[in-house]
Amino acid sequence: MPTAPSIRRSRPGSKTPRARYLYELGERDWDIAGLREALKKVLSEDGRVRDLEVRHPFKGLGEKVMLLSAQRLRGGRNRPELILLTIEDDTERKHVEEELAEANRNKDEFLAMLAHELRNPLAPMRLAAETMRTMGSADATVTFGAAVIGRQVAHLSRLVDDLLDVSRINRGMIEVQKNPIALSEAIGAAIEISRPLIEEREHHLAVVEAPGAIYVNGDLDRLAQVVSNLLNNAAKFTPRGGEIRLSTQPEGKDAVVKVRDNGTGIPAELLPRVFDLFVQADASHGRGYGGMGIGLALARRLVELHGGSIEAKSEGKGKGAEFVVRLPRCDEAPTEPPGPKPAVAGPATRASYRVLVVDDNVDAAKTTQVFLQAQGHQARCAFDGLSALGLAQEFKPQLVLLDIAMPGMDGYEVLRRLRDQAGAAPPVVAVLTGYGSKATREHMKQLGVDHFLVKPAASQALLALIASLA
Repeated sequence: MPTAPSIRRSRPGSKTPRARYLYELGERDWDIAGLREALKKVLSEDGRVRDLEVRHPFKGLGEKVMLLSAQRLRGGRNRPELILLTIEDDTERKHVEEELAEANRNKDEFLAMLAHELRNPLAPMRLAAETMRTMGSADATVTFGAAVIGRQVAHLSRLVDDLLDVSRINRGMIEVQKNPIALSEAIGAAIEISRPLIEEREHHLAVVEAPGAIYVNGDLDRLAQVVSNLLNNAAKFTPRGGEIRLSTQPEGKDAVVKVRDNGTGIPAELLPRVFDLFVQADASHGRGYGGMGIGLALARRLVELHGGSIEAKSEGKGKGAEFVVRLPRCDEAPTEPPGPKPAVAGPATRASYRVLVVDDNVDAAKTTQVFLQAQGHQARCAFDGLSALGLAQEFKPQLVLLDIAMPGMDGYEVLRRLRDQAGAAPPVVAVLTGYGSKATREHMKQLGVDHFLVKPAASQALLALIASLA
């Protein structure tokens, strides 16, 4: 028995002219009866249907997507009830919409894959530069080169993270972990993130914070990302030696953060779109300073996820710009205000640990090994799962830095077998991977992984992880 057409409500507002048809409702054939039953289900109290989407296969025409609007007309005595329909063929537009949605999904998957592939070469570059820096050199050229590589790798890492965040924004997957924090914590973290770029461009940064503590209910890392994106934007579009001013203050129920510069300014025609993804000024307005047009879009989305707002101001070209962030204040202070971070012990006083590095990227594994050995640890590396298991039996590591996406035996299987063969005294396992999504983190937590590091892991993060073994 034929079934009624599948239906769902569509957004109103289409201005496309529609053909008009008058149907007399009756038991004439199955599709009219089915249409009648469908309309009965969605007719509003006033007897109207507005922009109802109907999909139905027609013989010789294939499936069509139609937008229907309807009004019930009640007949008098001896007159049938009528429904006046307007019908719009929406098939072509619907197909285009579905193709665009598929293209968008493919783009997001590509960005995630690209970010992972870029993280793999960044990891050994970062550690190689850090090893050169910590080992020291009497050659000024070597010292300078290591510093340049370190700064540029950090910059590339931020670009990769931004690419991933764009993908997450498009899929609605960016989340914030809110806790009461002091706004000054986020400001301090943001300044540290942006300091290399500000110093490279020889800017003068003035920081004017409110005299009293300001608390917000927010995600410390994400709010630091917001402010650092604004600082980076100011640094890029302010000529060398310019001035940047960062200030915080309470205003009513809000905490207000302002970042102002005396740079190239924002053209009036660009100002309404400055927070849109991939929007960039042209070369005459500073496009040559680089960037992908992502930072401000991310800042706006993250601020909105905190229940706040962000605004851009500029009097025009050459007159600088100001960005104003407003966040809801909270009266609740952090339960455990973070104290000063303990200093990392030098190689002479730090305990030595046995560390096994497992990664099919040979450069990544070897540079991590060399870096750890330079810090006074015993480090060995394996480039596949089977070699890692054999080396673990012989070496008996206290810590395993384990890559996940390896050919043959992947990291999950290595993790399971490591635990089986170690018995009652398994090593601490830290996953070191290019996949940093929340789903991956949650999966690792369910597997009982002790630590999770995203490539390219900072040297400080590796050292802090090893220090925690004590």
